[in-house]
Amino acid sequence: MRLGHYLELLRRAQLNLSGGYRAVAGAHRDEVDIFYTCRRLARQADEQALALAPYLEVYPPPGREGPAADPTAAFRGPRGPGVGLLRDLQDLYLMVAECDLGWLLVDRSAQGVRDSDLLVTARTCHDQTRTQLAWLRTQLSLSSVQALVVA
Repeated sequence: MRLGHYLELLRRAQLNLSGGYRAVAGAHRDEVDIFYTCRRLARQADEQALALAPYLEVYPPPGREGPAADPTAAFRGPRGPGVGLLRDLQDLYLMVAECDLGWLLVDRSAQGVRDSDLLVTARTCHDQTRTQLAWLRTQLSLSSVQALVVA
């Protein structure tokens, strides 16, 4: 069973996302909505990573077999205002999209192993992740005109 490996992959993706949110919040303190929302979402990503811990005990990763242990989407580092903010939000969007897909796959796997607790966790976290994607899409849409046309 490879479920444990994927749970660990998702846990790391959530921790990477949390770090990305914190970096964007720190770099864009003057954007009040970005600053406070990114800080809140960083805490949410940490909580989602912690929520996976009990399931990693039940479904331990099989070792070094399988795909790479680190998620592919990573935050490249904060940039300046304008286009920099747009690129930062785009990086976050890709990281959240990776987590979104991870939660979907864990949801389906939880159904397969008939683990109702894991299923509830996956669905709760997946709902939160979809809300993050919607917020980022909105922020990208709002920032794009200012950064690409007006500036």
